Amino acid sequence: MKIQSKTLIYFLIALSLSACDSWLDDAEAPKNNVGYDDMNYPDAFGEINDSGEFVPGPNVTATLYAGAQFYADLLPYSAAMSDEQEWVDGGNSLIYKDLFEDNITSSNSSIESIWAKAHNYRARSQELITRIGQTNWNNTEEHNDVKKNALWYGNLHAANAYSCLVNFFNDNGSEAGNIHLEGKSVPHSEILNLAYDAFDEALTYANEEQKAITNTLLARLALQHEDWAKASKAVKSGMQTTNEALTFTYSDGILASGIGSVAGAYGRELTVPAWFEALLTDKSRKVRYPLVKHSSDDRMAQGVYGEFDPAIVTDFAETKLIEAELAVRGHLSDTDAVSAVNEVINHFDTTGESAIEQSTQLTMDDIETYRRIYLSLRALRTLDLRRLNKDGDGPTPFGKREWKWFPVPDIETRN
Repeated sequence: MKIQSKTLIYFLIALSLSACDSWLDDAEAPKNNVGYDDMNYPDAFGEINDSGEFVPGPNVTATLYAGAQFYADLLPYSAAMSDEQEWVDGGNSLIYKDLFEDNITSSNSSIESIWAKAHNYRARSQELITRIGQTNWNNTEEHNDVKKNALWYGNLHAANAYSCLVNFFNDNGSEAGNIHLEGKSVPHSEILNLAYDAFDEALTYANEEQKAITNTLLARLALQHEDWAKASKAVKSGMQTTNEALTFTYSDGILASGIGSVAGAYGRELTVPAWFEALLTDKSRKVRYPLVKHSSDDRMAQGVYGEFDPAIVTDFAETKLIEAELAVRGHLSDTDAVSAVNEVINHFDTTGESAIEQSTQLTMDDIETYRRIYLSLRALRTLDLRRLNKDGDGPTPFGKREWKWFPVPDIETRN
């Protein structure tokens, strides 16, 4: 009886599939296909709403979505590579274990994935710029505003993508070398110049809010590469407490925040190490980095990001801590380092009780600690350990790691 029933089921399935074949063979092509050129019209880039604000259209949001996909991997990968997060013993995603223990290889499929996402982010931003040039724009005030905003988005995110490529990827583990770009092996210095050029171009289209964002990211890149003059100039026009943070927003049910998913309230794959927990000594630090105790053991998980919370790319805190570092290094004589740091501290503890004494003589070790806490989970700790020549608290001292960047995957270097 069971065999007969199965035979009937198989027959019905086969019949339905053959009917599908017939339907597909006889079907007409859809009349609503969207081709490449169909997206080259002004409304596809955005519109100006009744409040005079730019609302991104599909061409711009495609770039933002590509960036969000990349950051969903970048934040947890970087946190595992540095000493920000600790791999959970028995976790399912071995990529975090490999990064945490410095066992990463250029043949790892997860490295291939984040590499592809980084290049997709770059390609989408460049495509956005190209499309703008291919579009027929009416010389109206609204179209001019839309075009200007779209050009800022395209150039800013191209600059950020290039910055991420040069800061996070390398063809060898120890010294800055080359990465692959459009099929060619390109030195870091060339990618760095592409990033600087894109930032400069973005500034030509930016409004005041956008200029602040652009200058903070430009100052970050210059700081990472020790161009003190460029960093000092840019940071003076960077983001302040009145500026909204630059984020990649994740949509519920579509794309999850990487760090919120794997290192969220349950600490599924990554958890807060004891060495980081020990840094949270006052109210301001605890508000900036809330902890959640795991229900079944003694693990402490981060409470900064939920599963679908936006990934913070930068905000005013980075501006202030760059100012403080440059002042300590002697490059911003008109900036008081203590005041700059206290602006960040007091933002999270408005009572002022967590603030440092005005007479304090800050050192670079102090700056490193403040950056570690207030710029945590933004993929900056890995860069700081490398540029400041610090070992951190991970199981392998950072200076002795085989890989201090994500490796360029083998798929790019095969002949």
